[in-house]
Amino acid sequence: MTKSLGDRVRDMIHQSGSDTELMWVPATPAEAARRKALDDRDQILQEIRGMTFEQSKSYLMRDIILRKYPHYEFTPYHTNILRLITKWIWRIEDPMMDLAKGFLLIGAPGTGKTAIMEMISIWSQIIERRRFKMCYAKLACDEARKQKDTQVDNQYYRGSWCIDEIGHEQGENNVWGNKVAYISDLLEHRYQRGLITHGTSNKDLDPDSGSDYLGLIYPARVISRMHAMFNVIPLNVDDWRKK
Repeated sequence: MTKSLGDRVRDMIHQSGSDTELMWVPATPAEAARRKALDDRDQILQEIRGMTFEQSKSYLMRDIILRKYPHYEFTPYHTNILRLITKWIWRIEDPMMDLAKGFLLIGAPGTGKTAIMEMISIWSQIIERRRFKMCYAKLACDEARKQKDTQVDNQYYRGSWCIDEIGHEQGENNVWGNKVAYISDLLEHRYQRGLITHGTSNKDLDPDSGSDYLGLIYPARVISRMHAMFNVIPLNVDDWRKK
C-alpha cells in the first residue's frame, strides 16, 4: 500500500532525527531585540540576499516564525512540513510532493495549519519566490455577501492564494438573487485556470472520514479537482491552544 504524505513526513523525522536547524530555540535578549528591529521589509531583504536554500530555511525559523508566533510549540512533525513547503517555494524537487500542486493541510483546530501557511505566505513574499497570500474562507464569503460580488473581478479569482478553513464557510451566498456556493465555485475556477492554490481544512478528502468528509459539502467534481490541485498533508498533532 502506498504511504500517505503524512506518513512519509513522519518517516523523515525517524530517518533524520530532529531538524536542529529549524527547531525552536529561545532567543537571548540581544537576539530578540535584533529580530524586533528587522520588522522593516527592506532590512529583511538585505539580510537574506544571496542566501542558499539551507540558510534561508534556518532564517525562516529564527527570524520569521518567532516574530509572528513567539509562543508556538513546533514539533518535529511541523518542522518537516515547513522544510518540505520551503523546498516547494525554492522549486527543489522532492519525491514527497508534486511541485505543480499547492498544499492542503488537514487537521483539527489548534494543530498549526493556519500558522504554517501564514508564515510560509509571509516568507514567500519576502524572498519573492512563488508568492501567495491568505484568503480566509468564511470572511471571503461574508465579504461577497455584503458587496453582492458577482465574482467576475474578485481578487481571489486570480493570482496565488491559500484558502484557509475550506469547508468552514456556511452554505450558499445570495448574490443578486442567485444562490452561489462561493468557495466551491472558487476552487473550480482556480482549477480550470491552472492557478496555484493552497488551503487548510478541519475536514478531509477521505470518504472514510465520516461526518468530516468534504464530499458532504462540495460536489464530487470539486473533490476530484481538489485531489488534483493539492499535496495533502494531515496534521495529527495535539491542539497547542489547550496546553
